[in-house]
Parts: sequence; structure tokens; C-alpha cells
Amino acid sequence: MSKFWTVLLKILIVLSFICIVVFVGIAIFNNQNISYEAYNHIIAAHNKTDFKGLQTKIVSNVKNLSIEGSTQADVRWYTDYYATYISDAIDELNDGIDYYIDYLVFEEGLTKGEQDKLINLYNKYISSFKGSNKAYVSYMQAYESCLDRIQNHFGDADFAIANLRSKAVYLVKGYAGCYERGSEFFKYLVSMVNKYNLSSSGLHSYTGQSYMIKVGLVDYSLEFVYDNMDKKILEQTYVENVKNNALVDSFYDYTKNAGKYGDDDSVVNSNFKQFINNLNCLNIYEWAGNTVDYTATLSEELQAKSNYAKNFFNSNFKE
Repeated sequence: MSKFWTVLLKILIVLSFICIVVFVGIAIFNNQNISYEAYNHIIAAHNKTDFKGLQTKIVSNVKNLSIEGSTQADVRWYTDYYATYISDAIDELNDGIDYYIDYLVFEEGLTKGEQDKLINLYNKYISSFKGSNKAYVSYMQAYESCLDRIQNHFGDADFAIANLRSKAVYLVKGYAGCYERGSEFFKYLVSMVNKYNLSSSGLHSYTGQSYMIKVGLVDYSLEFVYDNMDKKILEQTYVENVKNNALVDSFYDYTKNAGKYGDDDSVVNSNFKQFINNLNCLNIYEWAGNTVDYTATLSEELQAKSNYAKNFFNSNFKE
């Protein structure tokens, strides 16, 4: 009888061990499946969305109308640089999303709630983008009508001109709102990479940092964009050129010059390596877009890191 219980006990121990292995395997598989499900959903939605197509159409077709006299010959059409700026910002943002989204494939700890939030935030981004597409179509209809009025009935074109300006403002504000939804998703995606990617440990390569810098610059420039949209409605023209804004100017300078350095340069350039290391000690979004106020909240040690990074940025990326 004693032998029987001994054998039974051994069998139970083996079965328990097998159950534990199976349970752990299922848990790992489910976590990997959760991460892949989020990745797969976002990639599928991204591939179906023609971001580049809308960017091309906006840069080519959205114009700022200026009437510099009292005759048809005094009508001038200029590139709408506010619309172009938001379009360029979304293009860089999507490159950043492309860079960080691949990390999801390897995240084993992502929870169902985190997966759902990633998917929901991205869905809001796509939904907002579809709204921007509709706003563009509405703008182009107003543009065609306005152009016809100016060319054939200039004396009776006031309503068509006012309507076109209104549609342009609606487009830019909606497009800026689309960017905000994308920025919200991007920052949550990066936070998930920070949380689960063991090789990262919250430390970003220069490539990753560069996308975060651009997002910080654009995030803090949007108040200026919205303010000028409101002024355009009241004063019927843009009060200020978008590139007169320091953050917008920095965005374009940095976008143009960011490629002067790459991840490998940190091995051979000690100043660049210090720049990267200092940024990894800071909130990069705040440092990029709200430097003075953010730096004032830091300890003396971190203020020195922030100031060094800013000086390096101005010396190497600003024009």
C-alpha cells in the first residue's frame, strides 16, 4: 500500500509539473499573440490609409488667397504654408510610428488593456485622418467655385472668397487635430516600448530620439497654428507667416539636418554621444518644445544636461 501511494504521488508531481509548463506556455503564447494582434491591426490600418496621397494633394492644391487691389488682376494665390506644415509634420510622425511599431512584435508582456488602448488610439488617428480627407474635398469644391467666380464674375465673388477662406481654415484645424491624435498614439506607443523592451530600458537611440524631438517641436507649435486660424477668420488673411514661429523654424531646420548624424556616430564622436546620453535623462518632448519652462523645473544636474543638449542642437541642426 505504501508503494502504491508513493507511485501515485510521483505521478501527481509529474502531472503538476506538466500543467505548470503548459500554463506558462499558454500565457507566453497569449501575451505574444496580444502584441502581434495590436501590431497586425495597426499595420493593416496604416497600409490602407493614403497619408502620402493627401500630403501630395495638399502641398500641390491648397492655396492662400490674397487680393492686393480692387481688380481681378490683383488676385494672388500662394502656397498655404500652414496646411503644408501640418502635412509635413504628419509625414515625419508616421515615419516615427513606422520605426517604433516594429517593437510590438517582440513585446511579451503587453496586457489586453494596453493592446486595446493602442488600437483605440490608432483608430482615432485614422478616423481623424478620414475627416481631413473629407475637409480637403470640401475645400477643393470651394476652390473651384471661387476660381470660377473670380475669373468670370469678379464683382460678385465676395461670398465665394469668404467661403474658400473658411474651408481652408476648417481643413488646417482639422488636419492639426488629426496630427494631435497621431501624436497621442505615438507617445503611448513609445511608452509601451519603454515599459517592455528590455534592450531599451527607456534609453533611445538617436534615430528614436529624432522622431521624439520632432513630435515635441510640433506639439508645442500647434497653439500658434490654431491662433492664426482664428485670426484668419477675423481678418481674412494669415496675420503671420508660419515659418516666423521659432518652433516651426526649428522643425524644418532639424528635419533638414537630422541626417548629419546617425546612430553609429555616437561611437566616434564624444560630443554627439554626450548629446544622446543627456537626452535620455530628459523628457525629450518637453525639452524640444518647451525648453525654457521645462529646464527651469529640473535639478541643477539635469539643467546642465538640458543646456548642453540645447547648445549642441542649436550648433549642429539649426540654420
